[in-house]
Amino acid sequence: VLSAAACRRLLDDAAGGVGHLGLFVDGHIAVLPLNYRCFEGDIIVRLGPGSTLEALVSSPEVGFEVDHIDSNESWAPAAWSVLIHGTAGVVRDPLELGEASAIGLTPLVGDAGQIYVRIRVQAISGRSFTVAPLARGGLAPPA
Repeated sequence: VLSAAACRRLLDDAAGGVGHLGLFVDGHIAVLPLNYRCFEGDIIVRLGPGSTLEALVSSPEVGFEVDHIDSNESWAPAAWSVLIHGTAGVVRDPLELGEASAIGLTPLVGDAGQIYVRIRVQAISGRSFTVAPLARGGLAPPA
């Protein structure tokens, strides 16, 4: 089990990578891959208009999860997973919007939205582990 401080360090180190946003969309659970940046202890993502943004506005309680497997490590790769529970909201304050847009969040998809969403962290937890031998079948050993 990781401390909150360790979880935040791992998220900072992996920022710009992909996390998974969990929320309710049209009455169903949706989990969406999004890249992210850390900002003042919270998470920033970008969205476009549509059902996901509408869902966040109407039901802002979300989960956000990031995993990492260090496949460059030995043939016993280390891994970690961090889970956040938080409240998402559109960044509207001009000063905060300027700061959020300056953190270098470049979406992975070409038609990414221009709406910045801040996930205010209410709880954070995580764990680190070594990948089990049977699960390593999909991981190639280092060359």
